[in-house]
Amino acid sequence: PTRRSSDLIQKVSEMLHLFDRGHLTAYEGFFLLCAIQLHDTGNIFGREGHERECKKILEDKGKPFIPDSFERKVIEKLALVHGGVCDGDCDTIRHLSQKKTLYEKDLRKTLLAALLRFGDELADDHTRADIEGLKLKIISEDSIIYHRYSEALHTVKLARSKENESVELLLCYEFDSRIAVQKFKKFGCQKYLLDEIYDRTLKMERERRYCMRYLRPCFSLDRIKVKIIIQNADPLKAHLSDTISYTLEENRYPNDPVFGSIKEYEPKIRTGEDETKYMKDEWGISIHD
Repeated sequence: PTRRSSDLIQKVSEMLHLFDRGHLTAYEGFFLLCAIQLHDTGNIFGREGHERECKKILEDKGKPFIPDSFERKVIEKLALVHGGVCDGDCDTIRHLSQKKTLYEKDLRKTLLAALLRFGDELADDHTRADIEGLKLKIISEDSIIYHRYSEALHTVKLARSKENESVELLLCYEFDSRIAVQKFKKFGCQKYLLDEIYDRTLKMERERRYCMRYLRPCFSLDRIKVKIIIQNADPLKAHLSDTISYTLEENRYPNDPVFGSIKEYEPKIRTGEDETKYMKDEWGISIHD
């Protein structure tokens, strides 16, 4: 498997170890592993709509390895719904039948699809960053923010809470003040890395709520805990750092804050602009546009 597929398999395995019931059969595991290998191969035709290109690759290169057309169709559908839209609907998983019987064996297609989709969210840590490319400044301007995000994300850990046995996801980010004050290009706009982290964690929370609909009661992830450490890049002030922490979970009357700004969820949290001003005022950092 590719490095990307190996990372995804690792994250899915971590979820499977925390299953409360309904563990996968070997046959279901076969389909999930095949879909993991296939799900991002469509990128060779371009990032946009890459999910839909899986069929071309599976029908062309996959036939010798998976000669059964029924099995290929299931793998194709599992890979197809890991992102994008289906008939204009963002709820792609619901277009799968909940359970399919194939050769007298049951396949929980929506469960497998949700494992793939949420595992894909988790496999976006520092291993995906092109550190050498960042150093050599050969990464395109539009892509730098994605690599800086991955570089900063050093820990993605699933574990049971010691307090109540519920499952939590811990995301830990760390970067220095030189990166914190920079603005990166994204979709024609300029954006701080801190604001990108806020938006990406909110997206992950949205995916958590969505995928849990299909993963429960086998597996339940109850919250996402985020910790962001910004280190002072000045060697003489290396002891200075700023820590931002917040928890994303369903604990109020539902109003879906995950679709808005981090400020809707944590009103007192500092945005990238606020953090830059903080470092300028508190650390004496010079800001150069």
